[in-house]
Amino acid sequence: MISVSIHKLMYNDLKEVLEIENLSFEDPWTKGMFEEEMKNGSFYVAKENGKIIGYGGFSIAEDEVSLVNLAIHPLYRKKGIGSFLLGLIIKIAREEGGKKMFLEVRRKNLGAISFYKKQGFIETGIRKSYYDGGEDAIIMSCKL
Repeated sequence: MISVSIHKLMYNDLKEVLEIENLSFEDPWTKGMFEEEMKNGSFYVAKENGKIIGYGGFSIAEDEVSLVNLAIHPLYRKKGIGSFLLGLIIKIAREEGGKKMFLEVRRKNLGAISFYKKQGFIETGIRKSYYDGGEDAIIMSCKL
């Protein structure tokens, strides 16, 4: 059984986080983007035996929460780690006054859409040509 611990994202975590980011997304975030998010203090990593296997973060404005990024290393997917990490992020966001969480996901990312639906998110809209290359984003949300 996997034993996972959750910690705030630290500067020395970025190399491992960027490796997962590049394995997970067509348009990966840059080191600078993660450094900017670290200033908000709402970004977390999931570790197993000291190795980062996933990460996620959010931003909050008043009572609206934006899930800005969430990824699990491909070798650790479908083991409940994403659900565990997202659950913790939702708990923290709720404690910080969040009432509703939003996210954007590529229309063709059916695995992610299915994952978020299982976590209680519903499709609430579309952002036309949101991603580079003109791909639409599905907007999903859930009440916290």
